[in-house]
Amino acid sequence: MNLDAARRIADTVLYEGYILYPYRASHGKNSAGVRWQFGVLVPQRHADANPLPPGAMPAAGTVSGAVETWCQQTECILEPADDASVDVRLRFLHLQARLVEQADGAGSFTPVESLAAGGELYVTWDEGVETEIDATFALADLYAGEQVVPVELAGGEEIEPLAAGDDQPDMERAGRQPASRPAFVPPQANWIIWLGSSTYLRAAPLSNSW
Repeated sequence: MNLDAARRIADTVLYEGYILYPYRASHGKNSAGVRWQFGVLVPQRHADANPLPPGAMPAAGTVSGAVETWCQQTECILEPADDASVDVRLRFLHLQARLVEQADGAGSFTPVESLAAGGELYVTWDEGVETEIDATFALADLYAGEQVVPVELAGGEEIEPLAAGDDQPDMERAGRQPASRPAFVPPQANWIIWLGSSTYLRAAPLSNSW
């Protein structure tokens, strides 16, 4: 099997709806709530707190009954052998909020929608950090029962200074870009491997990022 070809197909699905035409972060469709419509897993509490309105058509293929679900299931066909093992890979985009803050020249920063600095335009928006988790199981172990892979991702924040341009000679930097992403700690998020595969995002705390 050509895994590179399979990965290209998977990337097409993974990034579907990630950024919309005309493919600029500054465009209205990409700065509003139009993105992140495909394959999103949200915390179970968020899904339970935001059900579909009465009489609405149920969301196809979801378990929670919400438009955005807290679990996802994948099934594959395999040809077993006595000593077979199964390699599985969980790939997803880890939500990261990237802000733009403008310097006031006195050591303070103010959040803004966009900022031109050093000949570049920086825009506040949510981005996805591609993440992979691998696991291997003997087929005999999967026959015996489901296997649980805890999904543990550290949260964090990085701050990138934005250098001032030639048109700002009195400033060392025009602003900064803080980028923050939430943490996932078991049992908030689990990957359950059986003769199929499910991913659950159960009890992560509610926040504005969701």
